[in-house]
Amino acid sequence: MLHILKNFKIHLIVLMALNVYLIYVLQLIVKPNLDVELDYYFELVYNIVTLLLLSMALLNYFYRDNQKSLFLFLGTLCLVFSEVIDIAFIYISQKSILSFLATTLSLVAFYFLFKQSKFINTPRQEDTFIIAD
Repeated sequence: MLHILKNFKIHLIVLMALNVYLIYVLQLIVKPNLDVELDYYFELVYNIVTLLLLSMALLNYFYRDNQKSLFLFLGTLCLVFSEVIDIAFIYISQKSILSFLATTLSLVAFYFLFKQSKFINTPRQEDTFIIAD
């Protein structure tokens, strides 16, 4: 964890800025369409969790740089895009193509997540080196 905070400072700043912007835009779309304020907070927490999951998967891929972390990132990316398209389907326009795309992305996401579960997590090459003083 300390290694990620130390070596990926710019990445973290950019990801946090993008997450804040995406949550802001998603909440602008959602807020006018909700009647109960509690639903707004549920939607807010759900969006925060999904975008944090995407950011953590991307940082995991940057850190580990192996096939397992790539498939995990691709699965979470498809899952987050599926959820964003679902928001567009529910709150903006109920076109069947949006529902089809969201469902397809969800299936692709679960395929990637299933595939990554079959891989063994290999350590980074740098962790296997012996440092002599």
